[in-house]
Amino acid sequence: MVIRKTRKRDRRTLVKPIKMIALVLVGIILFVNIPMLLPQAAAKEPATEAAKLSIEGKNLYEAGQFDAAANIWQEAANAYKRSGNEEGQTQSLINVAGAMQANGLDLKACNQILQAFKITQLDCRRLIQDNNKDRGQNDWFQVLEAKPNSLIKANGLRSLGDVLQKLDRPNLSIKVLNLSLQLARQLPSPSTESAILVSLGNAQRTLGDNIQIQQGRINKQNSSPLNCGEQAKDDAKIASYQQAASLYEQAATKSISAETRMQAQLNHLSLLLKINQLIQAQSLIPQIESKLKDLPTTQTTIYARINFAQSLVCLNQYSGTNTPELKDVAKELIAVLQQAKSLGDERAKSYALGYLGWLYEQNQQLSEALTLTQKALFSAQAIQATDIAYQWQWQLGHILKAQGDIKGAFVGDVGAAIAAYDAAIVSLQSLRLDMIAMNSQMQFSFREKVEPVYRQLVESLLQTQGSSNVKSNNLQKARTTIESLQLAELENFLREPCLKPRVEIDRIVDKNDSTAAVIYPIILEKQLAIILKLPRQEELHYYATTISQEEVESTIGKLQQYLPDVTQTSKVKHLSQQLYDWLIRPLEADLNSNIETLVFVLDGSLRNIPMSVLYDAQQEKYLIEKYAIALAPGLQLLEPKPLRSSSKIKVLAAGVSQKRTIEGREFAPLTNVKKELARIQVDIPKSEELLDSKFTKTNLQNKLRTTDFSVVHLATHSQFSSNLEKTFILTWDQLLNIEDLVDLLKQNNSNGSNSIELLVLSSCETAVGDRQASLGLAGIAVKAGAESTVASLWSIDDFSTSEIMHQLYGELNKGLTRAKALRQAQLALLKKEKRPYFWASFVLIGNWL
Repeated sequence: MVIRKTRKRDRRTLVKPIKMIALVLVGIILFVNIPMLLPQAAAKEPATEAAKLSIEGKNLYEAGQFDAAANIWQEAANAYKRSGNEEGQTQSLINVAGAMQANGLDLKACNQILQAFKITQLDCRRLIQDNNKDRGQNDWFQVLEAKPNSLIKANGLRSLGDVLQKLDRPNLSIKVLNLSLQLARQLPSPSTESAILVSLGNAQRTLGDNIQIQQGRINKQNSSPLNCGEQAKDDAKIASYQQAASLYEQAATKSISAETRMQAQLNHLSLLLKINQLIQAQSLIPQIESKLKDLPTTQTTIYARINFAQSLVCLNQYSGTNTPELKDVAKELIAVLQQAKSLGDERAKSYALGYLGWLYEQNQQLSEALTLTQKALFSAQAIQATDIAYQWQWQLGHILKAQGDIKGAFVGDVGAAIAAYDAAIVSLQSLRLDMIAMNSQMQFSFREKVEPVYRQLVESLLQTQGSSNVKSNNLQKARTTIESLQLAELENFLREPCLKPRVEIDRIVDKNDSTAAVIYPIILEKQLAIILKLPRQEELHYYATTISQEEVESTIGKLQQYLPDVTQTSKVKHLSQQLYDWLIRPLEADLNSNIETLVFVLDGSLRNIPMSVLYDAQQEKYLIEKYAIALAPGLQLLEPKPLRSSSKIKVLAAGVSQKRTIEGREFAPLTNVKKELARIQVDIPKSEELLDSKFTKTNLQNKLRTTDFSVVHLATHSQFSSNLEKTFILTWDQLLNIEDLVDLLKQNNSNGSNSIELLVLSSCETAVGDRQASLGLAGIAVKAGAESTVASLWSIDDFSTSEIMHQLYGELNKGLTRAKALRQAQLALLKKEKRPYFWASFVLIGNWL
């Protein structure tokens, strides 16, 4: 999408900047034309009110006044409706959607397009959240297919495809865009066809990006806001990227529009660099360079030249040579800066200065980089462009930290770096909720363009000559910064804020449970930092092990791979011993004999493995043999209370024991589910059961609405993923996504509040190959509103599951805390079966009391 100018004085909403941040967050600016036509009839008819309004809206749009353009086009749509011009009305409504897209209001734009096509029975929010890919989608798609063929229809479909791609539904976007492409070829309309090919390329690129984030390489924490990023090397990613590259190439060949051809070639160039096809990229550069010189000085040209300059720098980095020379790229950016000044475009000016600062930083000219970045920040702040300002604040922190590293001047430069990172995070937090609500594609750029800001701040806070020298307030701030990151990540995944009232975890261990200690590991680029909170001690303890992020992540990844394989016990023990030595050995001397429960607030990929499996080779014991263990999603929990007494516990137990085929997927039978549910009824007399065909969404809803259950137990296939659409729970006849489950659990009592104290998911697993799959588990645990959740990280045989669940409820009946009850259940199985595959998969998240 082309970055466009916005009005300087519009402070009504933070939505305007969102369109800009979404573009920068994908690394290279992706150019997308928003279809915007004047209704054809207007060119043939005398000047009418509607025609004049259409032209006025177009002029406002091109001036970057998107709100005003949307309002005028809406008036044009009303005027066309009064005159009986249905085509004019449809095109004007599609134009309104284009203005909404330019403002970052993707969901509203999606609904606006459906309204333009007179599809009123479907809401786009439900469409993009519906895990069932077939249900509810064919009807509206058939309506679109049946609409009379016209250029307006083709452009409207393209606009819908673009917005679906931005809403992170690339597969659905491709389906709509293919229909649009088919129509454009039938008309025929070469200009429309080439624009659709660019959109299809962007959708295919999003597919590759999604794979890269979920299964890709380790995220580099020391990246800068304009970092070129890792090149794609996985076959699955490259396949999607190669399809995108082919589409861009076709678009450039077919285009009769210089602007569309330029968009296609710039996107193609950045993608060739990403998939390491450097020779092809170098052959494309002279073509782009010559065409850029022929384009008039416009906003589109300015941002095209910035995009081109960034690609040149990335080519320089990826090739490992000084080709092209950075001084030549600097000349290009200086020319862009002059053009921005001549147009009076402060946003473009800020970008040109910021990119120049970044370029000087790449060349290790840190003083010049600092000055240019400060100027870029000043320009952004002058027009209240928080979305741009956060990047330059981050870049300032990055430069200042680098200066401190070089000089060894820890106090001054690091202090200034901390201030810059602090400012960047404040800016991000002001934008975050709007970004989540309006542009859910943010989920797949979060790790590259948001997470490093937080981690670099934490690294600066902990940057001292020795671990004993870290100030207490720095430890507190480091801990709360990582918690803010985890909260932002979770809200980004859920696409909504977590607003439930919570209690600080420190208060819980100080006042409610003096036998619990909180362990907070933080994975940094060059060290593994651990912060320990002991009960009734105000001072935090700090430990640091010098080890690279790559080694930590590699060890965790291997352990995660081997744990679900019952034949790999020796490798599991070796790797879990290494993690024990990193995570527990440094602090075990400070864990006094009163500590019975360890509460972990885990960072990053550590959330993908159970802490119970950490192995102490000296004592020849797993951690679960020494302590009860719980996981907390952050430094705050829902108001913690002990589980109700055994006489008051009510359990709703539901499960699927038979083989099922749902949405084209086969789910193996869980033959011990019947036994598992039957045992619950014996252990907890006040329990009710929904087995097999009785376990439907409707029956579950009715049960939860009429009875106040303290425990909900679901013994069925379920999967967690970093992709909301791939996180589900199997019922008899459908897959429930997170939204479905939350809606059901909210029915648990008549006043609408949630009284579920424990949610048990006994046969779940994390998505294979997904580095961030634990987000799905944390998402269910938090959004469901249950005080605590027991779930498995991988699928084990259902006999072992049944045994652990039987023991769990038996221990809860004795009045043990949730954490201690789960520990005893796992120990009971460990005595019979030493291999961690069978007993280690279950984790407790949330309230451990």
